[in-house]
Amino acid sequence: MREKITQRLLLAPGFPEHRRAKELAAVSAILDGKPELIELVHRDLAAGVRADQGRPGLSAEQVLRILVLQRMLREPFEGLAFAINDSETYWRFCRMGGGSRLKRSRIHANVHKVRPETVEAINKVLVQGAIAEKVEDLDRTRTDGTVIETNIHAPTDSSLLWDATRRLTRLMEQSKELFHVQFEDRRRESKYAYVAAATSANEEERRPHYETLVKLTRGAVADAQRVAGQIENTSKSKHALRLANRIRAFVAIALDVIDQTERRVFDGKKVPSPQKTVSIFEPHTDVIVKDRKEVYFGHKVTLTTGASGLVLDCVVEEGNPADVTLAVRSVQRIKEAYGDAPRQVAFDGSYASKDNLQALKQEGVKDVAFSKGRGLKVKEMVRKPEDYTLLRNFRAGIENGISYLKRAVQLARCVWKGLPGFRAYVLGGVLAANLLTLARHHLR
Repeated sequence: MREKITQRLLLAPGFPEHRRAKELAAVSAILDGKPELIELVHRDLAAGVRADQGRPGLSAEQVLRILVLQRMLREPFEGLAFAINDSETYWRFCRMGGGSRLKRSRIHANVHKVRPETVEAINKVLVQGAIAEKVEDLDRTRTDGTVIETNIHAPTDSSLLWDATRRLTRLMEQSKELFHVQFEDRRRESKYAYVAAATSANEEERRPHYETLVKLTRGAVADAQRVAGQIENTSKSKHALRLANRIRAFVAIALDVIDQTERRVFDGKKVPSPQKTVSIFEPHTDVIVKDRKEVYFGHKVTLTTGASGLVLDCVVEEGNPADVTLAVRSVQRIKEAYGDAPRQVAFDGSYASKDNLQALKQEGVKDVAFSKGRGLKVKEMVRKPEDYTLLRNFRAGIENGISYLKRAVQLARCVWKGLPGFRAYVLGGVLAANLLTLARHHLR
């Protein structure tokens, strides 16, 4: 059973006189003024749940506030559970009332039910409110990209083969306990070959260890495919089918790793970045090369902010699209979300092209500033030359905004699993940062 708003009495009124407590009080007031946000969260929590069955769970209001607090405190779920249980201020902010103490598993299960699309919709409602209150006017926007890394180790072919073997073996061990299947444990030999390959002095010494690793991984894959079939034939329960599907999913990733290892190590071919698997556990991870030298493993994220510092739009990109292909889309998304295109926009030089300049002006933008014109003249981009200097300086402010997101709400590295988890983590960080920005504006 799900409630939208907590009905229990609070322990005590008010917040203590402290900067952090004042910010939390201001954030609390903002959330209280937007009851439609609770409705958005409630839809996710109530999906597939009968209202007349089960014991009362966390309300939608509590889950929303816990999600925001987790990103503000930059705590893992274990630390967050302790912080809320230990602190009267955090307990009151989350509207826990006189309820039982929170556990990590309870927080984790509820927060991860909130879909990334819901968090994005909540952000739009907050920005629309800021526009109505004249905090943000959409007169000027700036767009830039950054990379947020996934929570993986630096990938090598040998480490990926070792990861595949041990993960498949671990899943088969779970199957053995439930369905008494038989398989060969190759982890010891695989780890020895992995360490030997990683510490070899040259390619000639490394090659036989790679051959051993590939052979062992193929053996683990064959066993896993057989085990998955036995599970499906033994039981039709949801748990059994879920376990079989997990095994088959990791088998597919392991086969990709074997293929790219054979192409690179044995055939001497280069594997294009979009075709590379760089993690067994986070296979959605993209390889992002910046400035033709720095390599990151994660996802490119495009951000648009306004003069207020609020993040107006956030997109987790697929692959590593060129910046020049994203300029027009950023303005179109602002126009679609808030009803009008900004009067002035500022971009880095990597977004510049004559086609983009023409398309942006057709969207209703009056002045466009690319920090490097790439053949474009100032008089083509803006109506007044002094506006170009102002917009170019304004664009530099987004670098500070990106730094703030990575420091204040821990967006340098995503610790949640899966692509939906990655998107929810990023958008949740943007939500927390926007709430803090609005709260500090109200406290001036």
